Amino acid sequence: MFDLFSGLDAWVGISLVLALAFVLTFEFINGFHDTANAVATVIYTKAMSPYRAVMLSGVFNFLGVLLGGVGVAYAIVHLLPVELLINVNTGHGLAMVFSLLAAAIAWNLGTWYFGIPASSSHTLIGSILGVGLANALITDVPLAEGINWQKAIDIGLSLLLYRRIFDPRIRYTSHPTDIAVLLILWVQLTVGLITLPYSLQHADGSVMLILADWAQRIVTLRPVDATALAALPWPYLFHIVFGMTIFLLFPFSRLVHVWSGFASIFYLLRPYQVSRARRLNLPTGHNLPPQCDGL
Repeated sequence: MFDLFSGLDAWVGISLVLALAFVLTFEFINGFHDTANAVATVIYTKAMSPYRAVMLSGVFNFLGVLLGGVGVAYAIVHLLPVELLINVNTGHGLAMVFSLLAAAIAWNLGTWYFGIPASSSHTLIGSILGVGLANALITDVPLAEGINWQKAIDIGLSLLLYRRIFDPRIRYTSHPTDIAVLLILWVQLTVGLITLPYSLQHADGSVMLILADWAQRIVTLRPVDATALAALPWPYLFHIVFGMTIFLLFPFSRLVHVWSGFASIFYLLRPYQVSRARRLNLPTGHNLPPQCDGL
């Protein structure tokens, strides 16, 4: 096995050792950072002793990686374009690894020190996005090509959808249209990712020309030739249907705020607001401190 490293330069070998040290450091910080979040409730309620809770957390985290595979890791890595992962040289790649791990380690330590709840996985996603943008600026690549934006939005929508459904506080104050809009957006992006293999089969851009002509006719209110779309693969057709459905939902959901945001810059700079549904039926003065009877 060590024969694989026999032809490497000394600085490359040292860099690989340092990269391994950075990875192990991040995993160590990830362990005491996320384990504390996972076991805090059972320890605080005295359902388990601290020793048993930490041991069980370590065992099941290890089993999750062992039995669950590396699907999550591959999904996160795909935030960077495939061309960047294939064509990057050794020195450039190690610099990217050092940068993203250093940023993730610094953020995890900072949030742990100040007691701010944070996820190591989310931290790693942010550092990968930062590295992709920095690489695009350094190599004079357009920012739109520095990151797999469609994958990034897909992951972000998945996190928002999970939070909207499984967080009891947010779920209780959510309208069914809020969840429906997130679901449709998530399906739309997923179908868009499915179209990528089909697009690679048409490198001449013929399919894109058909879709562009169709979109231009829709916007300019000209007659549309539906027979041209009938020959396209099914992911493109589903993508079109979900896209038009999203436009139809704009007036009947909170997506309408997108237009007000475009119309006024002050909407983007306004103070944070908390919206409560009327169906909560909270009594008047529920948020006031209780009155104490005189002694």
